[in-house]
Amino acid sequence: MIGVKGTQYLLHTLNLIAFGYLLFFVFIGVFPKSALFLNLIAVYAFYFITKLSNTKINQTFLYDIIIDGEFIVWVPLALLGLYIL
Repeated sequence: MIGVKGTQYLLHTLNLIAFGYLLFFVFIGVFPKSALFLNLIAVYAFYFITKLSNTKINQTFLYDIIIDGEFIVWVPLALLGLYIL
């Protein structure tokens, strides 16, 4: 087992790799420039991955609202990217 800290490190690493892939695919033209706004999800994910080990936060709120609600944030970010870029 890698433990809580090891798991958080792994999740942050995967998040950083996904961030890089999105930048790369926008750069080579596979994705439109508006997809760059979806990289803000990396900041959102960094927040809740860091909060996973915090025992003072309401776990139900963290899991049901913050983590499961990540997909709800995608639409406004994608639309923001379309309108700005």
